[in-house]
Amino acid sequence: MKKSTIGLIVGLIIVVFGASMAYNSLQKKNLAQNKQQSEEGLEVKTDGPVTETPNQSRAKAPDFTVFDGEGKQVKFSDLGGKPTVINFWASWCSFCKIEMPDFQEVYDKYKGQNIEFMMIAGTDGKRETRETADSFLKENTYNLPVYYDEALFNQDGLDVLDSANAAYMISGYPSTVFVDSDGNVAGIYSGALDQARLTKLVEFIMDENNNQKSMDEALK
Repeated sequence: MKKSTIGLIVGLIIVVFGASMAYNSLQKKNLAQNKQQSEEGLEVKTDGPVTETPNQSRAKAPDFTVFDGEGKQVKFSDLGGKPTVINFWASWCSFCKIEMPDFQEVYDKYKGQNIEFMMIAGTDGKRETRETADSFLKENTYNLPVYYDEALFNQDGLDVLDSANAAYMISGYPSTVFVDSDGNVAGIYSGALDQARLTKLVEFIMDENNNQKSMDEALK
């Protein structure tokens, strides 16, 4: 093999390794920021922006591990590949409380159809725990499909990078990820969603013909 070819291969390996290290470093840094922000009570103001992946290069929704109401591990990849709304919330978050009734209404409307909802509580074991989250849900009689991001404090030996918050680099609550029917991230909405906007975005990701369109178009 020529020296130039060997050099090229070695160079590519170094680039790929470097990119992997940088991505893991960014995930860890973001997770640390998210933990600190959770403890400080960081919230995203209502009417937040939409962050989108360019239509032609939407990334596959990253996998993560959360826990259901019975304490069992649930992987996102095990849910069946339907369009999915992933909402990140906490009981201490005032804007989360504002949008929660609208999520309940929309969930009730589309329950049983080709759509999944995952309401992921940011259970870092400090500011938010399963007990505080459950108390809030019970007090308000919500019956949404709630999951707990207990990988944030290494539950069952999971690495924090297995957490949903780390997978989507969530930096404030509420934040909502919309995954299209191809299993790709259509976009992330930062801030509280009202019923009208949430409905438009749910219908957007349920329609396979919209997989190459912008989420901004759905909100017009």
